[in-house]
Amino acid sequence: MRMHSKAKKIANETILVSTLVNYLNLLDYEVFIEVPNMGQSTDIVARKNRWLTFIEAKRHDWKKGIEQCKAHEAVADFIYLAVSSVNISDELLHTLRLKGYGLLHCDPYTWKCRTALKATLNRKVWMPQRNVLRKSLRSINNEH
Repeated sequence: MRMHSKAKKIANETILVSTLVNYLNLLDYEVFIEVPNMGQSTDIVARKNRWLTFIEAKRHDWKKGIEQCKAHEAVADFIYLAVSSVNISDELLHTLRLKGYGLLHCDPYTWKCRTALKATLNRKVWMPQRNVLRKSLRSINNEH
């Protein structure tokens, strides 16, 4: 049976998120998926000590992923875009560096992940909203 392209895309992004969760667990992060934040959600929130890292996972259309990352600047200490691709474009790296976002790269054949670009500490955090998010993380039951 042939899988429709939309279902195929969802399955691939699901695999990407699952792979990222495993990678982050190896790095000793507490990991939450599909975390609501200010009327939207982020694919992954990873917590280590007092630091919150937000990750948007994209199989395609990294420009849309960067738009989604912008919404996390009010609450995230570190913001990453995660992609699964054979190559990483210079345009993507340049754009991420300008914004201070990091890049997690997963090989689409081996599904091994690596940090291709480290995010810089986000200084735009709005503490009242950050506190709301911290409280909601306590009630989320999808820690991985």
